[in-house]
Amino acid sequence: MTDVQETPAEGPRTRAPLNRAWVLAGVMTLIALGFAIAWAQLYTAEGQRSEVRTAAEQLVLHLTTFTGESIDEWVQQTQTMATDEYSSEVNELFDVDLRAALRDARSESVGRLIDLFVQDIDGDNATVFAVLRQTITNAATTQPIEDELRMQVELRRESGTWKAARVEVLGPQGSGSGGNPAAPAVPDNSAPEQDSEQEGN
Repeated sequence: MTDVQETPAEGPRTRAPLNRAWVLAGVMTLIALGFAIAWAQLYTAEGQRSEVRTAAEQLVLHLTTFTGESIDEWVQQTQTMATDEYSSEVNELFDVDLRAALRDARSESVGRLIDLFVQDIDGDNATVFAVLRQTITNAATTQPIEDELRMQVELRRESGTWKAARVEVLGPQGSGSGGNPAAPAVPDNSAPEQDSEQEGN
């Protein structure tokens, strides 16, 4: 009779490496998932920052670029870019008298963006700091008047659109504006011109 040798069962030995492989695969999956979530959050944050920056750039350039001839349309457009509270501030600042003065003086303002920083985003609220060069001309000026403006802008997202909630002008022309938009001055250059005439006499 031929002895039959039994082969030892290998089940437990083969299962151990397989179990370790599954554990390692699970850990790697969790790590990959963590990276994916972190990347998605970063991508969302960068996308939101880009939206805020674009909206803020359009806003500050609009606030510093207008003509007296079309000041009524400019005010209306500004109000569509603002929250209800700030829209009321714009309407009060650019009242009938100021609009008439800007039209009569044939005032024109051109804003040029120098730099803009998104300082903070908290849900539907954001804060932006901008530096601009504003050039103003009108019928009373012989030379363009330039100011460098520093603007602190608070934006609020309403119905998916970032709007101006508060604008504080920190530059020379805006000092003491108390959060009002960059109101153009109607320069009076009569004094310097008189001085020049006196010097010539």
